[in-house]
Amino acid sequence: MDNFLRTILLNISVDPSEGVAECYPSKYMVVFRPTVLLDEWAAFDCFQFVIPLTQFPPIIVEKSVIQLLPFQVFPINPGQKHRAENFALQQSYLAIFLSAELLRSLSLKIYGKPVREFGGRPRHIAASLLPLIKNFMRESLDKSPGYPLVQEALSIQVATVLLRGIGNDCRIGELPTGSNEERLAQAVEFLETCYDEKISLQNLANLANMSRYHFLRSFRNYTGKTPYQYLTDIRIGRVKELLGASELTITEACNLCGFDYGNHFSALFKRLTGHSPREYRRLERMRRQDAEGIQQ
Repeated sequence: MDNFLRTILLNISVDPSEGVAECYPSKYMVVFRPTVLLDEWAAFDCFQFVIPLTQFPPIIVEKSVIQLLPFQVFPINPGQKHRAENFALQQSYLAIFLSAELLRSLSLKIYGKPVREFGGRPRHIAASLLPLIKNFMRESLDKSPGYPLVQEALSIQVATVLLRGIGNDCRIGELPTGSNEERLAQAVEFLETCYDEKISLQNLANLANMSRYHFLRSFRNYTGKTPYQYLTDIRIGRVKELLGASELTITEACNLCGFDYGNHFSALFKRLTGHSPREYRRLERMRRQDAEGIQQ
């Protein structure tokens, strides 16, 4: 069994040999044609592309629900958690796994920089993609002399077609280098600068060029907090500044700091500060008035 296939199977709860999926492996690309859609969370260290061949139920990628149409292609980045919204039988789709090493080296040749992640939008597939995949599957079955070389060439063609087709919806750039501490410092700086944006654990792991699990463990050791706790503390601190020194409404202050105002925020703010947002604003204004009175 190829190492690439083995690493993929470690993250799948079913065995393709049990008849739930046709499997076509190679060194850099593995194609599955499953008959079921699993509602269990999974994440891989490679890029995955899902292509429905018929009507397809929604899939969930992290917190987004994605509805795919037949013959669209949807990219899933390394480390992104995903699952079907519901378990489904009698499905017809292709799941293409491409090694991150292959895609990034091809991206470097095509765009001058390695691909880091794809945007989360389905795209219509290029007309040349399915014939290439069918030829790849045929080579896996026939195993004619020299078939690994043909498979490798077809893997490169498939990856190139995908990069061309959805390359304008991907993030490219040099992968971070340096020690773990330097890359973690970059992630901390990003949080302190971009705290008002929507930030996922996968975004931060990609920024540090680590897997999600390695980044989470390393970040906690580096800062003493999880990324979520660190980001929450930054946002709460900024909200406190705005409540005490501006005339913004509580909702406006929340929105500027990356929060959605509601009962969850109020409970979170009170748990971390000991006061509700309204109480905190009143007390902070009283403190400032007392300080101004003393100065006068």
